[in-house]
Amino acid sequence: MKPTLLCTALCVFLVPACADTITGAAPDASSPDGSFPDVAMPEDAPVDGAAPDGVSVDASAPDATPTDASARDGMSVDAVTRDGAAVDGAVPSGSLAGRWRVVRFEVMSASGVNVDVSDRPTPVMLPPGSVRPVSLRANGIFTIEPTRVSWSFGALLAEHFYRSAPPSADDEGLSLSGGSAPGVLDETSSVFEVTGGTTTLAFERVADGTIRYTSESRGDRSRITLARAPTSPVRTSLNLAGVTIPEQVTDARTFVHPRFALLWDRPGAAAPVEDHGVALTFNTDGYAVFPLAVAGDPPMALQSRGYGVPVAVGFTAVYDDRDDDRAYTPGADTLRGLGPLVFVWRGEGTPSAAWAASPLSEVQPGWQLAHLHRDWSRGEDVLVPFDTTVPVPPDVPVRHDPITTPIPRLVR
Repeated sequence: MKPTLLCTALCVFLVPACADTITGAAPDASSPDGSFPDVAMPEDAPVDGAAPDGVSVDASAPDATPTDASARDGMSVDAVTRDGAAVDGAVPSGSLAGRWRVVRFEVMSASGVNVDVSDRPTPVMLPPGSVRPVSLRANGIFTIEPTRVSWSFGALLAEHFYRSAPPSADDEGLSLSGGSAPGVLDETSSVFEVTGGTTTLAFERVADGTIRYTSESRGDRSRITLARAPTSPVRTSLNLAGVTIPEQVTDARTFVHPRFALLWDRPGAAAPVEDHGVALTFNTDGYAVFPLAVAGDPPMALQSRGYGVPVAVGFTAVYDDRDDDRAYTPGADTLRGLGPLVFVWRGEGTPSAAWAASPLSEVQPGWQLAHLHRDWSRGEDVLVPFDTTVPVPPDVPVRHDPITTPIPRLVR
């Protein structure tokens, strides 16, 4: 995708789709700026339609504030922070460069539907007039450098991602996004100008030390609030439940032996190594739930030390085990889902000089899930982690047609 498309994609992501469905976000194009936050808000998503059976909606999560069309004014420039402290006084003049985590996501649409959520599950009334709330939260990491910006961002409804657009190269049509773009950061004006076009990302500095990015389009207004996050909580284990998200409800009927697995990237190996494989059982809506727990260091056979520090990269995959041998066999089995979220682990040690320019340069110590996308400035696939404060689920979109593109190789 070309840099000039970034502004359009930003508006699509940050402004809710005021329609009768949650398919209002435009698909990503072929370059990274089209994937800059472009998730449609699920204003009219059915409460019981965003997640498979058995996935509960917890409306009593901490830091939760009921939200509906009359609860907030949503977007005033002098709004208070979530903890209630008024935003006033001198605006900080510190550098924008660094790592930031998403702590708040606000939307005020022309239709009168307001949404204000944090990085924790927040009960919201969707669709408006609902009898009971559904939980919604945001998650993401933005890294701003003098000549580069990268991001991961997602919205989770009932603690899972949802379909918000047709399948695309980087996000598979789910309510998440990630990307990397070159440019120049102007600290004086708090603007990052993307290379190759007229696109600029203007940030607002807030007295409490956070920064905001606001987007307006067609009477709709949205805002992301970011707080500094030099590091994320180091996770020595993760215990998660993922779901398969079908492209079509009938897709489940086309499987013979459906399985989920982590496919681990190994340098020099002819094929990825499978681990955590499990048979899937789809419900009537075409969803399937699978457990995924990791603890401690991964087996040495899955680790790579090509960048001076031990790492392990496992792709989340759904495949049809056509030969029924309970293992993924390229050529014999059919790959039907390759998630945009990748399991990645980084151990202790000092990275080599090559780490800074590697596809894993933003990976933090411990276990995490990271967004896989093409960094067109580097000409390679890279990983940008999501925030581990409240981990995201390893949801996998399932395509109707087999995936024929090679599984990326990231380690060495």
